[in-house]
Amino acid sequence: MERILFIYKPEQNATSDSDPFLVPGIPNLLSKISTLGKEKLTEFFNCVRETENATVGWVVNAFSELESEYIKHFERETGRPVFAVGPVCLSGTSKQDVAERGRGKNLVAESERLLTWLDGRPSFSVVYVCFGSSSMLPKAQLREIGFGLVDSKVLFIWVVGEDHSSDGVADEVAAVAGESGQVIKGWLPQLAILGHIVVGKFVTHCGWGAVTEAVALSRLLLTWPLFGEQFYNEKFVIEVVTTGESMGAKRGVVLSREKVAERVRWAHGTGAEAVRKRARNIGLVVRREVVKGGSSYASVDCMIEEGKRAWFRKSELESESEF
Repeated sequence: MERILFIYKPEQNATSDSDPFLVPGIPNLLSKISTLGKEKLTEFFNCVRETENATVGWVVNAFSELESEYIKHFERETGRPVFAVGPVCLSGTSKQDVAERGRGKNLVAESERLLTWLDGRPSFSVVYVCFGSSSMLPKAQLREIGFGLVDSKVLFIWVVGEDHSSDGVADEVAAVAGESGQVIKGWLPQLAILGHIVVGKFVTHCGWGAVTEAVALSRLLLTWPLFGEQFYNEKFVIEVVTTGESMGAKRGVVLSREKVAERVRWAHGTGAEAVRKRARNIGLVVRREVVKGGSSYASVDCMIEEGKRAWFRKSELESESEF
C-alpha cells in the first residue's frame, strides 16, 4: 500500500494530518491517517521505485487465504508476481529457536522465567502488551497503561521499551501488580510468550510482524496504532479479518487507565467471545497454509522456479552479448 500511496498521493486531499482519506483501488476501501510527505520516507520510496525494473517478483510475509484481493491488486499494479510465503513466524518453531528470536541467546533465561510464570494459569487468561521496538509513548500514557492493566484485574505481561525503563513507571507498576502481572524492561522473545496457550489477548501497535504473529497464533488483538502503516493494518484487523477491536486511543490524547482497564476486561469477558472464536478459526486456516499442500508452501516452490527462470534468462542474454 505504501507504494500506491507514494504514486497517487491521496493524502494531499486531506484537510489536516488527522483527516482520514481513501486509498484508490485498494480492496475494501481501507483508509489511512496521513503520515507521508516526510523527506526520509520520500527518499526511501524513490529507491524502491528505482529497483523495481530489476525485480522479477515480490516475496512478502503475507498469506493468500486472507489477502488474495490485495495480492492480486499489487500484481496488477506492478506487473510482477507476488510470492506470499507467510506467516514467516511459523518457520523454525523449535523451543530453542523461538526463545532466541529477537536478541539471541541472552533472552533464553528471561523466556524460561516467564514461561514458568505462565505455566499452570488458566488458558487464554493473560493479556500480552507490547508496542514494538520503535514506538515511543509519553510518560503520562505509560502510567495510564500500567495502572490500567493493574486495575483490570486481568493477568498481564507488559513489555516496556528500554528507553522508558529509567523513568520509574515500570517499577511503580511492577510493585503494585505483584504476581498478577509481569513488567519487562527491554526485549522479550515475543513469539515464545505469545504462543503460550495461557496468552489469549494482545495489545499491539499493529506493526505487520506483530499482526501476522497474532493472526497465525489465533490471538485476539486490541489495536493501538501509533504511526505509518499501523493505521491501515488496524483497519485490516478490525474490518477485514475481524479478529480484534480498537483500544480507543486518539492521537495527542492520553487514554485513561479506566479506558485501558475497560477494554482489557472486555477482551477477557463473554462479550468478546465471537471475536475470539473468529481468531481461533482464522488461525487454523493460516497455519494450514505453511504446510505441504498450503498456498504459502506452494508459493515458496513458485518463487524458486521463477528465480531459476530469471537466472537462465539472464545467462542467455549474457551469452548472446558475447557474440
